[in-house]
Amino acid sequence: ITANPNLPEAHAYYSHLLCILRRNDEARKHIEMALILDPYNSLIQSLASQVYIVLKEYDTAIGLAKKALITSPGDLVASNGLYSSYFLSGQFDKGLDGFKLFFSGFPGFSAAIDSGYQKSGFQGALVAGRELLQKLSSEGTFVNPTFFVDFYYYTGEQEKSIEWMEKGYDIHDQNMPYFSTTILDPLRKYPRFMELLKKMNLP
Repeated sequence: ITANPNLPEAHAYYSHLLCILRRNDEARKHIEMALILDPYNSLIQSLASQVYIVLKEYDTAIGLAKKALITSPGDLVASNGLYSSYFLSGQFDKGLDGFKLFFSGFPGFSAAIDSGYQKSGFQGALVAGRELLQKLSSEGTFVNPTFFVDFYYYTGEQEKSIEWMEKGYDIHDQNMPYFSTTILDPLRKYPRFMELLKKMNLP
């Protein structure tokens, strides 16, 4: 940013770092600057959607994720931003399309979600989805451990979600630092979660 203050990507990624460090007011300033500098860039839009989730401005996050997906239909950051925004705002059913899009690279995932939903609603969908991923993993398909976190977090199985974070830590999963953001503050009452943050030297 010092070398080139007009580089939108620098502001966007720095905003993510600030979110991880729980400096949300500063993160807002940098993501706003990124959007001013390059408002139609799908990368900036998808990164911004994640920041606005941290800021708990879910409608803004949803709008940005949808814009990014128009020009970049397979954008994983945008699809994650879309379903996370819906889930965190309590609009669980609306989030399932984004959820299926994020995991669309795994064969049979969408069908598993639909089948689980028909049987037991939202909770059934997540159980069916994680069972499919576990089956694929047992057959040799690599599945990031942190991918399982949401399947347990949103069904209220917090200890299991932390267990998968620990597995992510063990293999140095690149998503781990994001668990320090304010999104997962409800987990801060669990000593195992706080120990993980301590191991990563994160607040």
